[in-house]
Formats: sequence, C-alpha cells, structure tokens
Amino acid sequence: MVVDVAFTRTEALLLVPLAAAGLYVLMYRTSEAEMTSHRRLALYTTRLTVISLIAVAVAGPYVVAPDTVETGEHVHVLIDESSSMDVYEHGPEELVEGLEAAGVEVTTTPVAAGNESPLGDAVLSHVERDGELLLYSDGRVTHGTGIPEAARAASSLNARLHAVELQPTRPAAYVEVDGPGVVGDGAAATYRVSVDGVEFTEAAVDVEVDGEHVTSTELERGEVHELQHRFTGEGSHRITATADVDDVFTENDVYRKSVDVVEPPRLLYVAPAVYPYSQLLDDLYQVEYADEVPSDLSQYQAVVMQNVAAEDAGDLAALQEHVLDGNGLVVAGGPDAYERGGYEESLLGTMLPVREGGVDYDTDVVVLIDVSGSVEDEIQMNRGLAASAVDSMSDEHNVGVMAFDHAVYEISGLRPLEDERQEVQDTINRVEASGGGTDVAIGLRGARDMLDGGGNVILISDGEVWPHLRQPAIDLAGEMGEDGIRVVGVGVGEPDHVFMREVASASGGSYFPATDVDRLSVLFDEEGEREELDSITVMDRDHFITRGVETTNTVSTTHPVAARGTADLLAVSQDGLPAVSAWRYGDGRVVSVTGHRGDGVLDGLLQEPDRALATRSASWAAGDPRRTLVDVYEAGDTHVGEPTTLRYRGVTRPVAANQSFRQVDHATFEATVTPAETGWRSVGDVEYAVNYPRELGGFGVSPRLESAASVTGGGVYPVDEAEAIAEDVSTREPVTRTTRQNRDWLFLFLALGLYLTEVCLRRLEEVYGYRLAELLPQRIYRWME
Repeated sequence: MVVDVAFTRTEALLLVPLAAAGLYVLMYRTSEAEMTSHRRLALYTTRLTVISLIAVAVAGPYVVAPDTVETGEHVHVLIDESSSMDVYEHGPEELVEGLEAAGVEVTTTPVAAGNESPLGDAVLSHVERDGELLLYSDGRVTHGTGIPEAARAASSLNARLHAVELQPTRPAAYVEVDGPGVVGDGAAATYRVSVDGVEFTEAAVDVEVDGEHVTSTELERGEVHELQHRFTGEGSHRITATADVDDVFTENDVYRKSVDVVEPPRLLYVAPAVYPYSQLLDDLYQVEYADEVPSDLSQYQAVVMQNVAAEDAGDLAALQEHVLDGNGLVVAGGPDAYERGGYEESLLGTMLPVREGGVDYDTDVVVLIDVSGSVEDEIQMNRGLAASAVDSMSDEHNVGVMAFDHAVYEISGLRPLEDERQEVQDTINRVEASGGGTDVAIGLRGARDMLDGGGNVILISDGEVWPHLRQPAIDLAGEMGEDGIRVVGVGVGEPDHVFMREVASASGGSYFPATDVDRLSVLFDEEGEREELDSITVMDRDHFITRGVETTNTVSTTHPVAARGTADLLAVSQDGLPAVSAWRYGDGRVVSVTGHRGDGVLDGLLQEPDRALATRSASWAAGDPRRTLVDVYEAGDTHVGEPTTLRYRGVTRPVAANQSFRQVDHATFEATVTPAETGWRSVGDVEYAVNYPRELGGFGVSPRLESAASVTGGGVYPVDEAEAIAEDVSTREPVTRTTRQNRDWLFLFLALGLYLTEVCLRRLEEVYGYRLAELLPQRIYRWME
C-alpha cells in the first residue's frame, strides 16, 4: 500500500542542506586531528541524520487516510417544555416510543422550561459530529443563539436536525401596543394595537389611557387597530390594552406601554415666506420664525429651511457647528433652493445627504444569488427575483450573474442586455441550490472582481451568516463603496434585515425585502425610459421617517439631485428622483426634502397619508427631546425576565431605592434591572412598563424551524409518523471522510533514539573503557579504524 506523506511547513526542510554544510565545516575543519576519517564520517552521518529527522518533524509531516463512520443508530430528542408548548395537547412520549419500537436508540433531554426557550443554545450543547437531533418544539427562541445559527453549526459537523409538525389544539392569544415612547406635550401620536395567537378567531380589546377608557374594538387574529391620541401634561402617561378572550393564558391578555410626555422640541423655521409646512410643524413643535440663520442656535434642537438660497441663508458656519454637535437640519426645496440656490458651492452643500446632478447610472451590474442551504427552499424565488431585477434594467446595462454559498461561482460574465437579455435570463434559470454554508463576503469579493471598477451588485440573500462572518462582509461592502461599487440588497425568505441593510448601507446602496423588488426599477431603469410610478414611493420601509407610511400622493416637481453614497434614500417621486433623503452628519441628523409643487409648497407631501413623511422628517432631525435636559430619568419598557436600562442625566450620581447607578459618560449614569413581575415600575419621576414574558408573545411553530432543518439535510415530519423518522435516520448513508494524521512525533522519536544511541556508545567507550571493537561488528569497527 502506498502512503502519501505531505508537509504543513515545507520551508523547514531547508534546514537539512544548511545543517549539512555547517556540520561539514565544524567536523572537517575544526575537529580533533587524531580522529580517523572513517570515524569522522560516521559521526558526521549520525549527527546529520538527527538534524534531518528534527527538520522533517518541524516541517509537520502528515498522512491522509479515509475514515468511514456508520450513522443512523441513535437519535437525540430535545424536548421543549416551555410555557408556549401548552397549546399542544400531546407530549413527546408516543413519538419516543414509536422510534424505539422501530429499532432506533433514543436519548431524550429537556432543553427549555417555564418562560425560557434557549433552543439554539440547546442544539449547540448537544450536537455531535454525524449525529441526529430531533427537536420536539415550536422553535420559538426567547434568548441566546437563534435556530438558524445553531443549524449552520450542526451542518458544519455533518449532523442533521429534524423537527415535527405540531398542531395547536388550545387557544392562546396575546395583545400588543406599538408606538412612540416619547412625545411632545399636545402632539398627536399614533399607536398600533394588535392581537395574535392560535386557535381563536377574534377578541374584544379595550384601550385605556391614564385609566380612562378611550376605545373598544373587535380584532380578528392578526388584525391591527390604529389609535391616535393627543397627550397633554408633561410627565409619564400610561396606555393599557386588554383583550377579552377565553384561552390558555391570562397574563398576556394585558399589554402596558409607558409614554413620556415632554416639552415639545424647539425648532427654528427659516424661510422667505410662511409656507404650509410651517403651519404643519406648528401643531407639533415650538416653532420660531426667521428670515436667515442666526449665529446663536443654542436654544433650538433643529433648524428647518425652506426655499432659501445659500447666499441668503445667514450664518452657515454656525449652522454647521450646530448640526455637528448633535442637532438637526431639514432642508425643503423650492424655486430658490438646491441647484437654483447655489447649495453645491456653499457650506450648506457639504451638510446635505444629496448632491446636484441627478442620478448617475453605472451600466455594469452583477446579480449575486445566494444558493446556500439556508435558502434551499427559496431557490426558485431567488431565480425569480434575479429575473425580475434584470427585467427592470434598460438595454444600456451589462449584466453578469454569480452564485455563492461558502464559495463563489461565475454563472455568466458581463453581457450587454441590448443583445443578450434572453441569454442572461437563461443562465439565471439554471442556478440551483448547493446546500452549503453562507459567506456573503466571499460572494461580494467575486462580484467586485467581475466588475473590476465601478458598478452595482444586486445581492439576493437571506443574510443568515455566522456572527464572525458579518463584519467582514460589512467592511468589504464599505471598501467597495469607496471604489465606486454600490451594493443593493434584496432580502429573501426570513432575512436578517439588520445585516442586509448594514451591508447595503456600507456601500451607499439600498435594501429591499423581496416584496418590494419592483423598486429596483427606480435604481436601474434609465431616466428617459423609466415608467412613471403611481405616487411617491417609499424606498426604505424600516427608517423612522417611513416606517408604516403608505403613500398615495404625487409631487409636481423634484430637484435634480441624487442621494450621496452613505445617505439613506427614503422616498422617491413618481418620476423616480429623490423626494426624501437622510443621513447622519457628525453627531447630528440632516434631511433633504426635494419634492415640491414648483413654488416652494411641498405639494403631495402635505396631504394625508404622505404628510407623515414631512412631519417625521422634522421629528427625526430633532431627535430625542430629552437629550439636552439635566436632572432627568429615562427608562424603557421591558418584559418579565428581561433587563432594561435605567438612565439618569445629571451632575451627581443619583440615589434610588434598590438601584445602583454607575457612571458611563460625563453627566450620565445607568443601572440595569430585570423585573420578575408584570406591572408598572418607576425610577425617579419616570414610569416604565413590565409586560408578560416574551415566551407568551408568540405561538405556533416558527417558520424558521423548517428552513433550519433543511439547512442540515434533516426533515420535518408529522408528530405521529415515528416510523418515517426512523426510516430516514436508519437509511442514512455511512459517512466517509479523510482524516489528517500527524506524524511529527515519529520523526522526533527516531531522532532522539539515534542521538541517544550514539551518545551512549561514545560514553561507554570514554567512561567505562569499553572499546568499540567489543560493541560493534568487526567489519564496521575495522572500517571506522
């Protein structure tokens, strides 16, 4: 049998010729003259052999050998005993008995209990190489590692994760309230009241504000009711929603939300006339008016400029310093603004998230498709999204197609759509899922190499990557942005929206969920050929300014500007040009509102429901109204068993009952508390709500469970089909893998043995008087003499 030996560090073998030369000089030029030539040669040979063996050991020799592992003999069942499992009538006992009756060895381990479901951590703790895990659970994780991350870890060990289809039989409902936690005194705020769960159709919901009934409504499961309320009086206020439904749990039938009502932010409105936008702001903020920006802006949290030319704007240096220090700026358009107001050549232009000149379209585009195991069930959707992206592009574009998992694959090089549109579409239709891991950075690197300069990358992925692979992808996207390559993310399946958005934003690109893929036409259809949109269109649905806003109106004209590389393009006009853009400038926030009627009036942006974009622009720019206050407490709502941060802004450390505040910044102190019961709590003069455990805020099997099982090659089975699970497990093919076996120890042992033998022979002759003639064969001794 031939054994292949390889080395980890081949450069170490260079020690052999160097040692040979060094030993030769040492022994033939400087050794004792009375030593015979044969004895000298024998000593030289043994010493060189010892050094050579050590050099080989340092080089890291190893052999690669096949290793076959038998699988399918054992299943480890992880049993979820948390509270959310109470909606299922049957336990895992029958399933376990069925598996054992089918001849499968079963180990069972409870992995969750009460209001805690660290299911991902449990998978990581019990997964074994080539093992089989069966998760008897709804897959809803309350804390710790997520199920997708745990599944990728199992897949890397060639372990499979299986799950069962659990059908709820008992009703369980929970109520929630979502909306702003800080509002200005006298301002109207919108809150979303919802009811969801399993095995019920509708629930009666009562809402109280500060103990007074404000509304009652019947909500179907999954339905949302919007509530508008105008708070008066500074201080803490309470919203309480109560659902009347006959179900398993009562603790989650009540949801509490605290609202801190503060003095409205002070805004300075700078304009040559009083426009309707200022009247809209007057209803929400303390607004003062000026013809130009004064030198002292210390009393304002934001400045709103509308239809002001740069030369007439006043002290722009003071404005820049004010924004850099953490305050806000909103610049609305008009006939004397932006390209007509000399913004680009002024200090004002450096502060804005847009630049003049309209959109620059780079015609080279790489469509980068995720084919990893986490999107295996969505691969057809991925192909469809890629095809839609190509359809949205004009003939001037050159499009390449690449796929990636833990590696990147070129499907088609850059081709002109004018001549080869159908060929590009055909290559997309041939893309198949690989089942491998996900490394977005690897895919981006391949796309960058294909573009070889400026261009665009449409990244179609769920963004489910290992935590240690997130930052490299974000950093690489930032480098690509500096090189003129924009990454546009499209989230598929149940995407990691945060990660996908960070990758896109780092390059100066945008991010869309799959449902908004039609917005790609705004980015990639040439201005002259772009189909006009029906109305103002939201491009980023997750920004504070745009979240939950459904636009229906239009604007008559839009300044010819483009969003800067690191800015957020939030909404475009019906002609596809930026209407609302935003970014962070220093510690401050700046918004450009570039759609208007032609005379400075914001046109459709002042009409419901689009007017929310205008009002929220000012609110986002102004930031937290409490940030400039001193001797104030802040506290966020939380759930039972979850920590929340209590914050105090003041000069001296506060003294509060049962709380230990630590200084985290100049004049800022924080404490952390983890409540054990629901209800209202307070710190200083501020209240915060403690709601039901998060475990009771979601029922039914998580859709992530099926995709996680698919990543590992496992399956999802009806709970009464133990035989099918046993058959899948028992018929799994044996795993054959190559293993690397290090052999450095063998060469070290030989070197040590040879050296000790040579030394012992010499010492026996020198110390005890033995002659080598008595120890060595006569022929060898005579040769040495």
